Amino acid sequence: MLDEISWCDKFTGSLLGKLNLAIGVSSAEIEATTEKGTIRATEYGKGYRFDKNGWIYVHIEGEPYERGFHHGYLVASELDEILESLKYLTYWNTGKDWEFFVEK
Repeated sequence: MLDEISWCDKFTGSLLGKLNLAIGVSSAEIEATTEKGTIRATEYGKGYRFDKNGWIYVHIEGEPYERGFHHGYLVASELDEILESLKYLTYWNTGKDWEFFVEK
């Protein structure tokens, strides 16, 4: 993961000395200080994400199921936001509620 972040910003000094880890069940929050500021990344398994200049960068590895699971975990809040927007836009565009199109 650190190699991927380093292409965005050059780390000053010893990177390992500047990491603060807050480890959860299987995920970790990593914070690294660079010349241009601080990068906060979330790791989960072989995947990680970080936000920079309004963009979300996601890196995932593994078998297809593992990659899909990691992707879903790392962008879950954005997926929730998209779903809420789709529910609203579906009604706006069709005049029918989301439930009309989605089998429960």
